[in-house]
Amino acid sequence: SFLEAEEGIGILTYCNRRLHHVTLSNTVWHEQCKILWHRKLVPQRFEVLKEEGKPKEAYWRSRKDAERVDITRAELLNTRWSMRFKEVAGPAWQESDPWWSGQPARHAWFG
Repeated sequence: SFLEAEEGIGILTYCNRRLHHVTLSNTVWHEQCKILWHRKLVPQRFEVLKEEGKPKEAYWRSRKDAERVDITRAELLNTRWSMRFKEVAGPAWQESDPWWSGQPARHAWFG
């Protein structure tokens, strides 16, 4: 079965000293960041932390940040948003939406 990073790595820290040392390895945390961030928009501050040699800190800060339910003004204004109408919007909206014709979704900037 698949273990989340905190479960698998947490278990290793109690097994023995050598395995505990492995859990402190930047290589391990680089891989955990790669897995966690796959196909996600990752804020630059976490990428910077990872590249500064602090991948464990980047991993945990990004996990904490993922619990937010709001976005910052900067995130709203600096993000390229992709949008499409849902089917429930009705045929008129679908006909005007390129996504429903097999084209890329519309994009919007709010900045």
